[in-house]
Amino acid sequence: MLSIRGLILLVLAIACASCAPLATVQPRTLEQDERDVLLAVLEDLSNAKEYDSTGKVIGVRRLLILAASVTTPAERYMMPDDRTLREQGIRFPGEVFPDLLRRTRSPLSLATLSADSTRFRLLSIARIDSVRSTPGGINASGERLRQLYPGAASIQFLSRPGFDEQRRHAAVLQSYWCGNLCGGGGLLLLKYRDGQWRVTGWAGMSIS
Repeated sequence: MLSIRGLILLVLAIACASCAPLATVQPRTLEQDERDVLLAVLEDLSNAKEYDSTGKVIGVRRLLILAASVTTPAERYMMPDDRTLREQGIRFPGEVFPDLLRRTRSPLSLATLSADSTRFRLLSIARIDSVRSTPGGINASGERLRQLYPGAASIQFLSRPGFDEQRRHAAVLQSYWCGNLCGGGGLLLLKYRDGQWRVTGWAGMSIS
């Protein structure tokens, strides 16, 4: 039979073993989720899928992503309504979009993200404006962009993410500029799954 001392030690060991997993699980903070969502978006944008004539993915080409160094604001007209989502076959918590509008009112610097990836470069707004204002023909600014940054096709502009209440779904407004009369945008939709954020859909909004 166990002594009283042995019984106490056994109870303590069982209690510690049951508590150990709880002690190692740290709740995700809003700042961590925001950072991880933006990194997931940049990672997704840098993987350009290549398709064959039947639409089958036959490869992935890595792109150099250029991004504005601060997040951009979003306006209500940029958000998809229920009809648009239904037409595109998208099912997503509607509360994400008002949260995105609210959070994008305060710009966020993306400078700290560059330490976590070598797949993208950040450009200041002044630098972007200088490229956009390149004199010459209608394609001069786009050609200048590709001369300055070989391997890059466009400059990306990202908003701060919007979340649902449980922070299991997120959306980021994404637009790109690739020269005069060249650009587009939409909403990148993400889900938190298996411990990480993944881009799961895209709601197209505009192309020029």
